[in-house]
Amino acid sequence: MDDAKQEMLLQVMVAFGHGTGGLRVSRETIAAMSTHYLAKYRPEMAKEWAESAAQALERIEVTARLAAQKAVQAGRTSIGPQDFSEAAKQVESTSLTVWCPPATS
Repeated sequence: MDDAKQEMLLQVMVAFGHGTGGLRVSRETIAAMSTHYLAKYRPEMAKEWAESAAQALERIEVTARLAAQKAVQAGRTSIGPQDFSEAAKQVESTSLTVWCPPATS
């Protein structure tokens, strides 16, 4: 993985962590997030990161808050892959950034 791609993924993970409200994030969820966001990555995006990171990371934090809410409502203290997947789909359906485009599947 190139440095720019790795840096962006790490920032995504940190932003997600900020939105969890103290809930644990399972390893399976971290793997699902990595797969999800790396699939959206395009090399040309690295050039735009400085200008668009704040907006994209805010969307990731919102995704985390929504995933945390879903987990808590289900009575869990850990965010699972399904919580993340549902939250990401919901946030990305209205996102206006190339970093969080609507899911194609």
